[in-house]
Amino acid sequence: MKKFLFIFVCAFALAGLACPANAGMFFGARAGAEKYLIKNTSDQLDEGRTGFFAAGFIGYHASFFRFEGEYTYFPERSFQGKRMKANTQMVMGNLYFAPPMRFFIQPYVMGGAGVGLHKLEKNEVSKKTNAFSWQIGAGLELELSENVFLDIGGRWLNLGDAKLDSKKYSVDGYSYYGGLRFEY
Repeated sequence: MKKFLFIFVCAFALAGLACPANAGMFFGARAGAEKYLIKNTSDQLDEGRTGFFAAGFIGYHASFFRFEGEYTYFPERSFQGKRMKANTQMVMGNLYFAPPMRFFIQPYVMGGAGVGLHKLEKNEVSKKTNAFSWQIGAGLELELSENVFLDIGGRWLNLGDAKLDSKKYSVDGYSYYGGLRFEY
């Protein structure tokens, strides 16, 4: 049994080292328009604000999958007639899948999970909250040169719950973005 386990572990490790020809590291940035939605039933708050966001990412591309770590910043928004302010930062691990076809334009689907870092402020009282967050999306990847890609896509974000004055505020959003990815 020990011999079998040793052979299995060695074979698994060697298979992991066998990288496809189009594998490699990448980094990039994306920015776009987003709709930031915040809800609370006790305050009868159900508002959305449109704005811009910026993100940076780094990851690994292997065959038809991309794995990335992403940091996104959503600037401060005002709600309830400017009585409440909210901003969010997001740290996510994302997985992208592109179908097995290689053209200069490639569709993809993606999903991710991570942490939303919220800051709410109302009546000069502020509170920071961390919450589980997730996202799903789809888009197109255009090959501009051998190692440079333009990503255009959209995604739905569930940024979890933010808390202020013992009240929970549900934070969601959706965004449309463009970005550049550099592979090496």
